[in-house]
Amino acid sequence: LSDKVRKDLAEFKIDGNCYKLDEYFAYVIGEEYTPNKVINEIVFINWFNKAYSETEIKKNKGQKKKKIAPLSDKPDLARLLYTYYRGVFKGSKKLYDTNEACLQYQTFMSEMSKEDYLSEEEKSAIYNICLEFNDYANASGLLSDNDYALKVIRQVNYGIKRTDCIIIDEVQDLTEIELIATILTLKKDSQKIYFYGDPHQSINPNVFKTNTINLVFTELKKQAVEESEHLKTTYRTNKHLISYLNDLLKNRDKWIGLFGGGLQHIDEPAQVDNDTSWAGYVTNKDLYAKIFESNPNSMIITPGEVERQQLLKKYPNVEPARAITIYDAKGMEWETIIMYNMFTSYENYFLDMISESDKAKRSTIHRMTFNKYYVGCTRSTKSFVIIEENDKLLQNHNPIFDTLLSSFAPIYR
Repeated sequence: LSDKVRKDLAEFKIDGNCYKLDEYFAYVIGEEYTPNKVINEIVFINWFNKAYSETEIKKNKGQKKKKIAPLSDKPDLARLLYTYYRGVFKGSKKLYDTNEACLQYQTFMSEMSKEDYLSEEEKSAIYNICLEFNDYANASGLLSDNDYALKVIRQVNYGIKRTDCIIIDEVQDLTEIELIATILTLKKDSQKIYFYGDPHQSINPNVFKTNTINLVFTELKKQAVEESEHLKTTYRTNKHLISYLNDLLKNRDKWIGLFGGGLQHIDEPAQVDNDTSWAGYVTNKDLYAKIFESNPNSMIITPGEVERQQLLKKYPNVEPARAITIYDAKGMEWETIIMYNMFTSYENYFLDMISESDKAKRSTIHRMTFNKYYVGCTRSTKSFVIIEENDKLLQNHNPIFDTLLSSFAPIYR
């Protein structure tokens, strides 16, 4: 994606640079950027799976079992933990004007007060496991994107590289502390900072909401310039895809209780394609390998790296470059998308949302789960296919099928 942006800048003869955010922060403070020392979701998940394996729990004389017990019924626990590690524990705006590298316990609990999906005991358990991982990261010389942001903030009065104009794409995937650090790299006499994004496409682990940018400006005692424009017309051409996405937007407000900000409705372009063969689901597992391998121009999207590795192991003839995570798919598009194991991985969260359960409202993890599916759908310009290893999800009377997939065409052969 960075290479594509650089080409676009060159085409329009714009003198500018394009960075990943943590890479930009390293440049700003004059520090060498070492990608293999950066914490990401996979680093966290691998640590968690090892640290809380059955072997380690048995070794630990019950201490780890007691620590994790309040969270034992939570699906996809490692991702849930990483969401709050990155978004709150290390990413809260409350770290600004402190010398701390992570939140203290009481501040963390206060920042988590609106996460109604979690009990106080569960929030406390999350904090303690985040603290444990933080100790491991420090001992291993690992840095998070938030650590780079904090370095910028704490070096800002001692000299950093500054810039005239900043354009931030996918702003909804930044943490509060990253937003603060980015704003501080703007030259003092410049107000040229532009944010592009959709809060309802937030999928990277954080707690971004529609008012996050204004809250960050308030923290900096700065006034945000209230100039915004809503982009509502899509250049995707399939009429039925656009209709389906608008239905998803309606469900979003019922399921996860969001209000204000973000896209509410997608307008059709002047010309649309009325082709009805726009989406399908595969009912025969024997076809999975054939479909993966016989559609070389399609892209396979997985919910995360864990599922991607499972896919490549199970279907070794799939070209690795054709299988990417939902995170890597952001900002990209293809005519055909094959979405793999989205509902198998997040079944419980989708069931919570579809039932309009209160626990799905004001819950970051449910919001991000919905957003992942929405983002996956919007990577397609014309059509997409659903493949689930848990094929019971694709049967009539299953709530997920009835609500989200019943309008899709079954693929038998």
